[in-house]
Formats: sequence, structure tokens, C-alpha cells
Amino acid sequence: MHGKINNDLASIPACTQQCSENDGGQTSKWCDHCIEWKKLLDTYKRQKSQINTQRTKSWLWSTSYEEIIDIFLPVNWTGSFNISDISCMCHLWKNCKMFDIAENTMQRLMKVRNEYFAHSSEVTLTIDKKMEVFDVLFDLVAEKDMQAYLDINKCRRELKEIQDKEYVPVLEAINELKKEIRNNNAESKENRQEFNQAFQRLLDKTDEKQVATKETWILQKEFQNDLEAHIQECNQAFKRLLEKTDEINVATKETFYSLRQNYKCVCAILLFAGLAILFSLKPFPSLHDSGSDLLPNIKIGPKHNRGCLSEQYTFPFPQDLPLLNFLGHHRKLVGREWLFRELEDSVLKNDNLRGVMFLANIGYGKSAIIRHLLCAGEGEKGYELRQHVKAFHVCKFDIRSTRLPSRFVRRLIGFLATASAEYGSIIEYLGNNSLFYDQSACESDIKACFDLAVTQPLQQITGDMEPVLFAIDALDECYDSNKETNPIMDILQSRLSKLPKWFKVVITARNGTISAWFKQHVLLQNLQFSDSNNTADIKEFISESNITNTAKEALYQSKGNFLYVNKLLENKDSIENYKDLPQSLEEIYEENFSRHFGTTERYFDTAKRILEIIAVEICRHIYQKPMNIAQVEAILLI
Repeated sequence: MHGKINNDLASIPACTQQCSENDGGQTSKWCDHCIEWKKLLDTYKRQKSQINTQRTKSWLWSTSYEEIIDIFLPVNWTGSFNISDISCMCHLWKNCKMFDIAENTMQRLMKVRNEYFAHSSEVTLTIDKKMEVFDVLFDLVAEKDMQAYLDINKCRRELKEIQDKEYVPVLEAINELKKEIRNNNAESKENRQEFNQAFQRLLDKTDEKQVATKETWILQKEFQNDLEAHIQECNQAFKRLLEKTDEINVATKETFYSLRQNYKCVCAILLFAGLAILFSLKPFPSLHDSGSDLLPNIKIGPKHNRGCLSEQYTFPFPQDLPLLNFLGHHRKLVGREWLFRELEDSVLKNDNLRGVMFLANIGYGKSAIIRHLLCAGEGEKGYELRQHVKAFHVCKFDIRSTRLPSRFVRRLIGFLATASAEYGSIIEYLGNNSLFYDQSACESDIKACFDLAVTQPLQQITGDMEPVLFAIDALDECYDSNKETNPIMDILQSRLSKLPKWFKVVITARNGTISAWFKQHVLLQNLQFSDSNNTADIKEFISESNITNTAKEALYQSKGNFLYVNKLLENKDSIENYKDLPQSLEEIYEENFSRHFGTTERYFDTAKRILEIIAVEICRHIYQKPMNIAQVEAILLI
């Protein structure tokens, strides 16, 4: 094999830059010599696998056949690279197409090698074990692949001679060794007695010092215990502080990155976000009211994710963007029992479905459903489903990192490696040079990255598997306007059908944003505001609020929009005074806007000019032409 490759590549100059050592796994930077050798060597492998670039020496492949042995050994191999080593030889036979040795023969050979010699402290064998060893050696010699290279009859005769020999000289040598050990032990015993006597004399002279030292040691030990307890308390407090500030740190990092890229667009996003927050708070006093504060008192309390699916994985890489809090902190989920029953029937009891996609307009409460699915406690609706949810992702239109397909893939890897030890072992075997470890490389070839880290490892998992659910919220918000595509939706379209049937998705999205492909592979659930189940949930939600029956009757006119009702209930202190309740979300926002800026035009005029400037900037950067009404509405809805 080595000679054939050398002949085929004789015209290519030898390597002068030691590619595997200097460029590692970035084979695109390797010289022609090393690239072509790797390509041809790969054709002789029975299974495609990574090479250990820290171990192999690609520039020496052409110099000797011994230099290519490493290619056919496992990535994590730590044994001998000598071709006469049985373990090395078995891996070579197994992984290289040039050899045709029966799998059973290799397994038996490795078994006797490991159990009776390499990993055994015994120096003798029983008759049965001896017979087992020679049986496998005779079978190995009889392999057809051996007959062209060995004098089979001569080998059998020599093996037979070795088998029939009596190893009395070895046993005698062992007995002599034991006798010598006994003599040494007797001499050592005398030496130990002399040492013990001298040591006792030393102890007698240091009694007083020992007493003082013992008291000092006790005090020191008590102080050390107290110090360790304080350190542990500080560590726990610091850990809690880090957990509470994760969201702030991530948001700050994302904001400054975006600001550095395009400060004008960031200003626009910040202003819209600020307006949305202002409108969602309790009614503001007008700016022209004397003595009023410009901002209300906002109380920031602890956010508890107790019982929710943990996303704090550390293998094969640490979590760097937790997304659970982006689902919001909703009050207790009211109703929806019917929805979780239907979901259980679809994903837990139907093996043919790849998953379920909930389609609904803004205000239905899709994110609240996903959050409850991730956080349902024992005895609550959806708890049975919660036991099967092993991963989740959240798309946020205004947070670029959530829309990166590489982050989507790496989050799934982290979740699965935490949930399945078998999957984690497969990932670990791939090695640190794998494509998915480099986020930018993964991003540039996302489908190859997904196949390497998700499709192929999941296909290797054996045995009967319970359904594994992957929840994805707001899939439509992962749309990339610059590329005019939704890359995460593209991944699901091209790869979901290749995954094992026990891997299923639960997706939420807005109506009219999903491709036709999903209609054939997942169950589409169009959630309508007017559905009787939804209107019953709305009534139950309203009935639990502390407002008068008159206001309750008015809220029943919400037409099934949970967000509409929720916005009204946030202002329940003044809801009793409403003569005419807002008829839509747009009216709620308009009324809050008027309450904040007042009716005097001079207070609104400044904000209006700023808004117009921002709209022009967004138009120029996003659409590259004047916006139509639909585009303006799309921006405002976002």
C-alpha cells in the first residue's frame, strides 16, 4: 500500500513545512504533498475518522510505511506504535482495507492478550488458558489472508513445539526469586528493629514539644475549618451572584458588539425597546405634571428558574448564552390542559411524527407555553412531556447570537452530551479538532457541522429509546433579512428526517412564516383566538384576576388574545375607570403613549422628530429604499 501511494504521488514535491505539526487539523493550509497523501490514505480506511494531528507526522508519510501506521489507530490511542505489538496490529487489521482478518479471530486474540498478559499480574497460566491462547494463534495462522505471506506448515510446527514445552526452568527461577525475597525480608526486619529503637529515643526527647505542637495543631485545625466554611459560603454567594448577572452580562456583550458594528441601527433598536418597556409599565405621569418623576419605581426581584431544564452545561464546551430568561417570567399558566394532552398524544404516542409545530399570531401566549413545558413541576400539566425535553432554543429577532445556526447546533450538542452519556462518549471520541469546536468553521459549513456532531452520533446510539424532545420558540424570528432566508429552518428541513425517529421537535412560530416542507413531516397545529378551548382559558384567566365583574365582562371581549388581556390587567389599578376599554393592542399602546407624552403637541414633537430620523435610518440600512406601509407595520410589530 505504501509503495503504491508513493508511486502514484511521485511527481509531487516532498513536504517542507511539517503541515500536521504547524497547521494542525486545518488541512486546507497543508501542502499538496500532505493533502494528497491524506486523501489516498483515507481511501484505505474502513471507517472515516479524524487523525490525531498532535501525534502524526504527515511530512514523513512518504519516507517509511511505519509512519502511516498511526493513521489507522484510534485518535485517543496511547499504546505502542510498533507493528509487532499485538494490540497495534489488531487495530491495523481492523481499520485498514488491505487486510482481511476475521473479526472473531481479532477479538479472541485481543482478549487473551489483555486478560492473560498485558493486564494481568499473574506469571503462570492454567492448562485451559494455555489451550485458549494457542487455539487462537493456530486459527490466526490459518486465516486466508496469512497464507500468501507465511509458511503455514512451518508456523504450525513451531507453535506446536512451543505449546508442548514444559516451563520448569521458569518455575525454578520463580522459586529462587521467592527464596531471595525471604532472605531480604529477614535482613530488613533486623534493620527495622534498629530503626524503631532509634526513633523511640527521639520521641522520648521531644515529648514536651509534641504536647505544645498538638495544642497548636488543634487551634490551627479549628481556625482552618472556620476559614473553609467562610470560603464555601463566599463561593456559594458569589455563584448565586454570577447566576443572577448572567443575563445582564450576555445582553451587555451583545449590545456593545452591535453598537460597534452600527451605532445608528443600535440606537433605533434601543429606542423601540425603550418605548415597548414604557408602554408595558403602569401608567406614567405626564412630563408636564409638576413635581412628577420622569421614571416610575421599578422593583427588581430575584428570578427563579427552579425545576426548569438546566442549560448550564460545560461539555464539550461551556454555555455562553443562556436563553431561558428570554422566554419571559410569566405568571402561573392558566388553562391549556387540552393543548398539553394533544401534544402528549402527538409526540409521545405517535412514532411516525417528527414533531409538532404550533402556529399562532402575536398575543396567543406561545412563549408562555414553551416556558411551562421547560419548567413544569411534578403534578402539573405537561410534567410528563417535561421529562422528555432534553434541549431547547429561543430565537430573538433583536439578538443576533440567537439567530446564528452555529450557536443553535452547539447548544444542541451541549444539551445532548449532558443528557446522554453514550452521545457524550461519541462526541469525545471525535476529538478537539472536530469542526464543531470552531464556531466560525461550523458557521461556514453548517450542514457538515450538524451531521458530524448531531446526525451521525445520534444514528450510532443503540437500544430502545424513549422520545427526546427539542423545543424551539419563535422559529420565525431566526429569519436573516440580509440573506433572505431562515438558516435554522433550513437545517431542520434538510436534516430532521435523517435523525432517529425518537428525536422530535416542538416548535412555535407565527402564522404564514413556515415553509411547506413542515406540512409533510410534522403536525401543524393552527391555534386560533376564536377556538372554544382558547376562549375558555381566557375566561378562566380573567376570573382569577382581582377586578370587578363589570370589568371582567369587558375583558371577555378580548377575542381570545392573551397579550391584550395581560396588558390591560397590568393597568388594573385604573381599569375600573375606563369608560371605553381599548379594542386592540394598538389602542393600548396608543393610550399609553398619550398618557406619557400628554396632549400638548410640544412634548410629543421632539420624540416624533427622533422617531422619524430613526425610521429613515432603518429604511436606508435595511430596505435600501423608501418603506411601504407593510414594512413600517412589520418594524413596529417587531
